[in-house]
Amino acid sequence: MEKTRKETGLKRLMSNYIKLLFCAVVSVALFYGCDNNDDNIIPGKPPKKLENAYISNYVIVDQLRYFYMSDTYDSIPTDPHIQFWLVGRSCSDDELEKLSREYGDTAYNGNKIRSYFVGPVVSDSIKKIDVTCRSDYDAQHPKGTSLADIVLFCGHSYYNFIHNGYTIVDAEKNKPENENLCKYIEARWSPSDDNDIADPWATVVSDTLKNISYADTKLLNARKTVLWFTKRPEGHGTFWFDLTVEMSSGLKFSVPVTYQYDR
Repeated sequence: MEKTRKETGLKRLMSNYIKLLFCAVVSVALFYGCDNNDDNIIPGKPPKKLENAYISNYVIVDQLRYFYMSDTYDSIPTDPHIQFWLVGRSCSDDELEKLSREYGDTAYNGNKIRSYFVGPVVSDSIKKIDVTCRSDYDAQHPKGTSLADIVLFCGHSYYNFIHNGYTIVDAEKNKPENENLCKYIEARWSPSDDNDIADPWATVVSDTLKNISYADTKLLNARKTVLWFTKRPEGHGTFWFDLTVEMSSGLKFSVPVTYQYDR
């Protein structure tokens, strides 16, 4: 009789254990099953509905962030240059989908996990960039005159790569003629870190502020922008500049920049 009670109790215990285990498995399955919809972002990947987009992170710009002006990098003397970023909030899923379609970024078949780290990319393009000096820079550039003819803009744009069917077309033509600028890009930006783009110069855009076009600044990497001075002032001492960036949306940013020319 005692043995029968023990066997019955053991059977009940095993039955309850199996029921609990079954409930736990079903709960986990339901949790992950319900979570698997088109609006959820899997870590390391873009949303499923945009799995064929190369760019997965756009910045809605609301600020120009000036970092520094220098004539060295990694303690190596070079030409004076201004480092700046275009910053703002990350786009929503709906904005991401709209921008992907607007820029024709809907047919990428490369490695999704790696391409997720491209960016952040500016959702808007730059309409105009200008640099002026608050004092006489040289004989050709008196106080308040634009320095657009002696300042180069350089950045990374994914527009041509995407619109050429995610292929590289004549990338060497993008390489700046300024040797010091090329060395800076190779040392600081690591052009080859653009995922799934084999040629390191495929996404580089560079021209003087006077000649840079609206199309050249579409789909810019928000953190890879520099202004490169090709000529030094005739004098020495402290110079004050005004950097102005106007976006195609109409937003306009202006920041003062100061630099000490000692050589």
